[in-house]
Amino acid sequence: MLGYVCRGDNSSADCHMAVVHHRTNASVFSIDGSFAATFTVTGKDPKLISGSAEVVWHYQSVGHLVIYISSRPEFQKETVVRWLETHNFPLGILSFSESISKDLSQHKKMYLGRLIKE
Repeated sequence: MLGYVCRGDNSSADCHMAVVHHRTNASVFSIDGSFAATFTVTGKDPKLISGSAEVVWHYQSVGHLVIYISSRPEFQKETVVRWLETHNFPLGILSFSESISKDLSQHKKMYLGRLIKE
């Protein structure tokens, strides 16, 4: 984890950074609706689609960088990370929307567009 401190007002921010070779194979998985057979806004544990964690483990085992992308806002990150851990998904890079948006695909389109360019 990296920490940044502003000299002016001493405010700070933390972030994670991954440095990867430009020829690294990556597999991108949409969290929203791809792994869960049910959707919940009540905090209940959504039902897992059978075999979904195994698919992600397969791609990691053949050397792919695992990237999880979600239209969910950043403040739901801890809940999503716990859900992934509970259901035995491998570690990976996580990308969340910066805010709540009516266009749920906007964040994913922008993120995937940046990945393709880079």
